[in-house]
Amino acid sequence: MIKVGELFDVCYGVNLELNALVRMQAGINFVSRTAKNNGVSARVRMIEGVEPNPAGSISVAGGGSVMESFLQPTPYYSGRDLYYLVPKISMSVSQKLFYCTCLRANKYRYNYGRQANRTLKDILIPDIHEIPAWVNTSTVSEDFRLRLESVAILSTKVSKRVAFTIGPGRIEVGNLFDISYGHSMELNRLQTCAPDEGVAFVSRKMGDNGIAAYVVRINDIEPGEPFELTCALSGNGVLSTFVQEQQFYTGFHVARLRPKVALTLEEKLFYCMCIRANRFRYSYGRQANRTLSSLIVPSPDSIPAWVDGGLQRLTDEWIQLL
Repeated sequence: MIKVGELFDVCYGVNLELNALVRMQAGINFVSRTAKNNGVSARVRMIEGVEPNPAGSISVAGGGSVMESFLQPTPYYSGRDLYYLVPKISMSVSQKLFYCTCLRANKYRYNYGRQANRTLKDILIPDIHEIPAWVNTSTVSEDFRLRLESVAILSTKVSKRVAFTIGPGRIEVGNLFDISYGHSMELNRLQTCAPDEGVAFVSRKMGDNGIAAYVVRINDIEPGEPFELTCALSGNGVLSTFVQEQQFYTGFHVARLRPKVALTLEEKLFYCMCIRANRFRYSYGRQANRTLSSLIVPSPDSIPAWVDGGLQRLTDEWIQLL
């Protein structure tokens, strides 16, 4: 193991305020402490005399979404409490992405509002000679392309819909889906394993399709079926709803939703979005245990035409970027 400061030059970003900048679609990326969108919050007009952070550096949030780390492919401005790391030795893209993962793995050290301002340079990460072989041999772009192509196959090829806006029909979630309580398992009582060796464990988390880990299958408990929906009923991620593409177990306060009528994958993803749009109803710790079934969503005949073929269009855009 080696300290971050021994492998990278740790620099403070340009420290700008987004509300004082001019947003511009063709401008430069503005990277903040957000955990989403590679840390990019907006695109802004460049300021004469203000040198951006360099392309190829790793941005690291010192506070807020602390330790969220991203490789920035182009020059960028940054907000406060945002650091960037410049390698002291030559590194490939794959190696930099590996170190982003290593840095994020230290988030737990900064619970309860702690910041990484003074201690970032002292965090221990693997030396470059200790990077696993699969990192150096992986082809990120090609692997991503293959995954995109596998997603495109699931897209609806022909749409019979005409309207491109959501229609007037509405239906209760409970009339569209059979809703049942999940397995209510505790992850710390299960045996974790590699993704290709076990069953997905779905918790109430908001990211990663709700998957917190992969666990060894339990002989006398049947997992949920692929392409069912899961929905968090409480917690910070209340109403986080996902289509599970594989068999799964669930933790506490996670519901399983099975469509009562035939729905395509894209239609199921549309309903995930519709259910999540009701998150505002559950502020201040409210739970959705009793009320999920009564939430109102568009009926199947009111689904807009843009839903069909959406996966194909999205994957085509990403493949062009690659």
